Amino acid sequence: MITFLALTTGGMRSREYLAQLLWPDVPATKARASLRQLMLVLKQDLQDADLLQQSRNDISLDQSRISTDVDVLIGRLEGGEHNEHTLAQVGALPHALADIEDISEDLSVWLRAQRERIVARVATCLQTQYSDRALPARMRNRLAKAAQELDPFDEDAVRVVMASHTELNNSVAALRVYGDFFDMLDRELGAEPSVETQDLAVSIKLAKDKNPVSVMPAVSDEVSVAVLPFDAAGTDLPEHIIIGLMDHVTCQLAGLRAPAVISSNSTRRFLRQHPEPREIGRVLQATYAVTGAIRTDGEKAVISVQLAKTSDNRVVWANRHVCALDDLYDVNIPIAAEIVQVVSPSINSAELTRTVATPLTELEPYHLLLRAKDLIFQLSWPEFERAGVLLKHATTQSPYFALGPCADGRVVCDCDLARLVAHPSRRSGGSGRASAKGHFAFAGRRTGTGALGTQPACDAPLGTARQNKLLKQRCNLGRMTRKL
Repeated sequence: MITFLALTTGGMRSREYLAQLLWPDVPATKARASLRQLMLVLKQDLQDADLLQQSRNDISLDQSRISTDVDVLIGRLEGGEHNEHTLAQVGALPHALADIEDISEDLSVWLRAQRERIVARVATCLQTQYSDRALPARMRNRLAKAAQELDPFDEDAVRVVMASHTELNNSVAALRVYGDFFDMLDRELGAEPSVETQDLAVSIKLAKDKNPVSVMPAVSDEVSVAVLPFDAAGTDLPEHIIIGLMDHVTCQLAGLRAPAVISSNSTRRFLRQHPEPREIGRVLQATYAVTGAIRTDGEKAVISVQLAKTSDNRVVWANRHVCALDDLYDVNIPIAAEIVQVVSPSINSAELTRTVATPLTELEPYHLLLRAKDLIFQLSWPEFERAGVLLKHATTQSPYFALGPCADGRVVCDCDLARLVAHPSRRSGGSGRASAKGHFAFAGRRTGTGALGTQPACDAPLGTARQNKLLKQRCNLGRMTRKL
């Protein structure tokens, strides 16, 4: 009732209206009695005795004595307080007051109208902010993204996101934003972006093609990794072998779709140089740097590899790999795949740890996927349910983020089989000896590794022939999703 009066013009409504609004399914006499009881409780609980006023027919709220969190939020935005907490509150506005929405149909209608009004107020404030060219490009990018969350069809915000990405020398991200917006308009409305937006995309594309490798810093909110040419000092390895190993590691990491990988055209400039990871972060804006050294010993090559955070030069993972010297001259360079198989889970583990306290509303699809995979491999039904929610959120943010749908497909299949294995009564025949835990362990082992690169053990009986058949079908599905 306080929420309703606080957001209602004038802050006053009749007793009869409030009783019907809050207790729609009870007789009018009982509803009015409930309203009187509510007023007694509020008078006792509110510190300001004059905040609520009542007469024989009306109840009012003195709006001059209160402020709403929406007013505070807009004040923060206008005051230049554009931190992550403030923008996270912006993203939550479309779902504001959901906990009171089911009280009555009339209240639900009123809430929807209030949300639209609040979102419009905040969107106008955001537009004023992200249109201010005096703000840094990175800040304008974040504000425009927040506006896009409120209204995915806000084309002004889309153009600012694209333009600010370009200013930060990240034309790839700018064109990806345009592609996603183009596809959404075509899918939802059967329309195309405006001529102004299309012209901006063309100009970004032409500039990118004209200058594909820039020495300007490339800033991105995404997690990215740069693979540097390995140090081969003291060996007689030709330059093309060093570049080839770097290219193979880069290509195989890029094939994983996430995290983003800096082009080897940008990193090969560091050949024969020894920059520290922090310098790589400054020049290329990479989150992680893969460096290494090659030493030869007769017919063997020893490759030392390090994965370091560019923010503080801290080594996240390091290892030594030994291979035949001739493998480095192989066109496929098999050692590259071995390096990638360990580097990728190490990045995932570091990012999972780094974002453990980050609210879900601030996570990119890549981080949502990592958190979901970590839940999946805890091998329990509640975690499967939570993982499914995270994966759907990831694919909602980016429908073209391939890893999300693949993992989502595995979760759905696992959940269906979990119901069968954990509840034998739902099967047609058979006694069913396998436990849900046993099934999860089997499925986890056959379909890949967890978020941290670990494989659950298979130590439980599999049960009936029908269960074995379904588990086999599930493994076939796992292979298909990996190909996808």
